[in-house]
Amino acid sequence: MTELNNAELRRAVIEQGEQIARLEERLAASDRALMLSSSNLEAWKASANEWRGALDDQRQEFVTKIEFQVMDGRVSKLETSQLQDTGRSSALGSVWIVAVAVIGMLLAVTGIVLSITLR
Repeated sequence: MTELNNAELRRAVIEQGEQIARLEERLAASDRALMLSSSNLEAWKASANEWRGALDDQRQEFVTKIEFQVMDGRVSKLETSQLQDTGRSSALGSVWIVAVAVIGMLLAVTGIVLSITLR
């Protein structure tokens, strides 16, 4: 019986050795997966930091709502002023045309009157 017990003990030891070997393989695979995950996480963090930096740069370059409203008000004032100036210059041009026409008519009438009276 002792031989049977010894054979069973050997088998049990061999099975436990095989289980330990399988557990060591799983542990090694788990370590490799952990290292790969860690590497991927670091790459993702670097990418996220780069993206965050790009967003910060954009945020600094964009105008704020208040700045936009101020600039919009200034542009509106400039457009109104330009329209008023255009209207004034058009009106002034019209006045000059009318004045030249009136002077021309006065000269024509004066010429007619002079030609009639000098005959």
